[in-house]
Amino acid sequence: MSAIEITSVDKSFGKTSVLRGVSLSIRSGEFVAILGPSGCGKTTLLRALAGFEPVNRGTIHIGDTLLSGEGHHVPPEERGIGVVFQSYALWPHMSVAGNVAYGLRVKGLAWQEREERTRRVLDLVGLTDFADRRPAALSGGQRQRVALARCLAMDAGVVLLDEPLANLDVHLRGEMEEEFARFHHESGATMFYITHDQSEALALADRVAVMDKGTISQFASPSELYSQPANEMVATFIGEGQLGVIEDFRPDHSGYGFARFFGAPVQLRCHPSASPRHAARVAFHPGDLRLTETDGIAATIRRITYRGDILRVELAAGPDNQTLFMNVPAPARIEAGQRVAVTLADGWVLPDLQTEDASF
Repeated sequence: MSAIEITSVDKSFGKTSVLRGVSLSIRSGEFVAILGPSGCGKTTLLRALAGFEPVNRGTIHIGDTLLSGEGHHVPPEERGIGVVFQSYALWPHMSVAGNVAYGLRVKGLAWQEREERTRRVLDLVGLTDFADRRPAALSGGQRQRVALARCLAMDAGVVLLDEPLANLDVHLRGEMEEEFARFHHESGATMFYITHDQSEALALADRVAVMDKGTISQFASPSELYSQPANEMVATFIGEGQLGVIEDFRPDHSGYGFARFFGAPVQLRCHPSASPRHAARVAFHPGDLRLTETDGIAATIRRITYRGDILRVELAAGPDNQTLFMNVPAPARIEAGQRVAVTLADGWVLPDLQTEDASF
């Protein structure tokens, strides 16, 4: 197992800046996901860590070893890092066992040790009966298991996964998520998982780094990202988040504060160091809005979408008809055009970055 230290890394292609001051401190044996929209720089970050791309500035260490930076660049084959590509990167002319054993042969292991290690890892990923097949005779999920077995066989202390589920059918993704979790448990490796699918990231990772335009917007546990976003980008990117404006915000320094939302009084979560503000931004999710029969926010139902156990309700709220989305347990006696009252049951007041500590 190895810790990863990425410090102030910049990477440009020509005049295009792709990574800007990226810093991440990843603990040994941790499962970290890098999440963000297309073009945010997450794959370039993986390639820099793997050694496929030199960095322009900053440093990358694994344990005490400098891999990139300060005029130094260790080539990929000397980094001891396992990589699982989206395309699997298997030799088509080799059997499953041959693909797993190939790296061991290049490494110079004796035949008997190669055979024993190959059998052991194929058993761990459930592919013993497929050892003599070629990749073309396997399903996408099985090919991904071969790639994982190859990393297990090499005893890689760090494993990088570049959108490994992107080419799989939806029904296979849940199965492979369980496989990655089991692989992490069996290997104890430090896992660096690139994805644009937040459900994968939140389900698998110990911590998630959200990237935006070449920078890290927030690096935190899945629950922190969901309930305590650091800024507007994270708030709207994670969990179908929404933003609203509150007035007369008054924190009580216990992690809560009082304000008015569309004129209605609300109690909201906030950072303990939050300061009073005439106006602030609040982040919330569709499940945080509730129908109420008492005083609340006046709204009109625009549209109702059936989603099984819930109804997704689009609302026009307040005098300006601001669009809000709310989850209502199904079934419910509501219909488009109906006037309703709603309340904000929970929300997170976004930090004022100029006056508050948003590093939490």
